[in-house]
Amino acid sequence: MKTKKMITLGILVTAACLGLFQPQAVLAAGRETGGETGAGMPDAHGGLDGNPFVPRDAADYADGDNALVVDSVSTACSEETPSIISVTAAVPEHFGLAAYAEVISVETGAVYELPLYAANGYCQRCYVPVGTYYVGSVAVYGDTKNEYSFDFPAGDFMVDEKDSFEITASLAGFESVDAEIREKRGETVEGDASVETDFVVVYSGTGNGQVGITGEQNGRYELLVRITESGYLGDGHFTYSLDGGETWQGEVDIEIPLSGFYEIPLTGLTVEFAVSCADADGFIAGDIYKASIPDPSAGIRCQKAGKGAAMVEVLSVDPNIQAFDALEASGMEVVIGIQKSGGFGGAVWEVSTDGGKTFSPQGHAEEELMFGDAGIRLRFYREKDGVLFARGDRYTVSAVRENNQTGHGLFIFLAAVLFGGLGYAAYMLDRKLKALVPKEGDYKICGRWTE
Repeated sequence: MKTKKMITLGILVTAACLGLFQPQAVLAAGRETGGETGAGMPDAHGGLDGNPFVPRDAADYADGDNALVVDSVSTACSEETPSIISVTAAVPEHFGLAAYAEVISVETGAVYELPLYAANGYCQRCYVPVGTYYVGSVAVYGDTKNEYSFDFPAGDFMVDEKDSFEITASLAGFESVDAEIREKRGETVEGDASVETDFVVVYSGTGNGQVGITGEQNGRYELLVRITESGYLGDGHFTYSLDGGETWQGEVDIEIPLSGFYEIPLTGLTVEFAVSCADADGFIAGDIYKASIPDPSAGIRCQKAGKGAAMVEVLSVDPNIQAFDALEASGMEVVIGIQKSGGFGGAVWEVSTDGGKTFSPQGHAEEELMFGDAGIRLRFYREKDGVLFARGDRYTVSAVRENNQTGHGLFIFLAAVLFGGLGYAAYMLDRKLKALVPKEGDYKICGRWTE
């Protein structure tokens, strides 16, 4: 019996010498107790890449087996740990990826790991002893390629008893990641340059700003908007011309409104400026935006008769020439007759440029019909469901101006009534005055004056 006890004691002593019963170097109570573990941590599926939370161990640290890793979830306020260190990660909404921060003690080398994820608002805290610390790293779990790096304060900081030290780590490339998330979610990215325009605006320059022209014009204008001082909304300056650059408004340039909207006096037109907040250049001095505003009394009439689903629009080949001007100058009245039902490449049509008096040989319908000599092209697009072109469909395209004869006739009629009324009044007044004049027979001659 004594021999067995001696053998057992010898084995225990040998094991102790070999370090088999030494305490574990890693204190990760959360992982051991099933706290915030890989199963308990919300994963990032549905986030940017869907990388799940991956628990790490001491081998992940530079200090290797000598590192003391403390999960922040396992810490609590006590006499030994009376201070708080909190870390917040600034990430875009719907980021979804789980991240972590490492705060390291200068005195002991202990590494405090703070998990950061959507469920805790990317904010976590831990209770630590009084001492000096620094942020070792902030990263996304499983991001071995460092695609999502963070910017955080460098250097040591001191935490006294009952202190609460707050640290903010910002995702590098916040705007681009936010744009990527919004794009994947089908959302419009805030800050992107976007303008509405009722007229084609031709741009020349080096800046990234955009300009749109909206409204109902009071006349025909060759509008030019020229940037005179580089800048953004609220600080750049511009001027404009309504006659293609022959004259420019005033002597003082106009500040680009902070709202982005400027109403051009007496024209019925509004200029809208827009520039992305991520754009480093904005509007650049010398940039020019040109819009040819047609006469409101002139327009292109596109008529369709038939059951087909296609409609037609007229476009100018030269962006510097209005489609109406090109069509009016050509003198053409285009008529297109559909001879066989179908779609592009299947339907058959015939084309006339003289109002239907003569037609070209039949051909297959195309998405665009070019008239190079006239400088215009007709583009067909689907307007409703059904067969695109139906046999018997007929399209008529012509340049028209409003007929003002009705207005002139009304003016002439009103003028006739006015002058007729004045003439009748004058006639009646004359008769009244004459009636008041005494007749010669109403007087008795009593004598005559002679020399």
